Amino acid sequence: FKWAMSVVMTRQNPVPFKNKHGQVAGRCLALVPVMDMVNHGAELEHGVFYDDETDTVKVACTIDTKVGEEVRMYYGDRTNQELLVHSGFLANNNVNDAVTIVVQIASDSDPLHKVRMMVLKNEGIVGTNVEGREL
Repeated sequence: FKWAMSVVMTRQNPVPFKNKHGQVAGRCLALVPVMDMVNHGAELEHGVFYDDETDTVKVACTIDTKVGEEVRMYYGDRTNQELLVHSGFLANNNVNDAVTIVVQIASDSDPLHKVRMMVLKNEGIVGTNVEGREL
């Protein structure tokens, strides 16, 4: 079971689906044959396309590639946590990587609580209080 879940979680792709009128109505997760064999290339542009006319997923090579060279595609702007969970690997020097830092500022014992919160909000760092409400 764990192996099967790992395969599905690291090889799933969001693929458009159509309603009964033939219009794209949303996306569903699917395993696309052969696509799971294409590795990530951080320096590439998006190379996966959905062709609405043929109802197919296409992987397009966005850089010159020599015969016998590996074809890669861009998995998207993902943190290493997202790459690990959804693709099963970590990227070296990932420009999209991020870290979540939890900072607790006690409002009842800190005389500068309001000033600290104002600075955090002014810097675009919006937090939540203990109850989970936005500050």
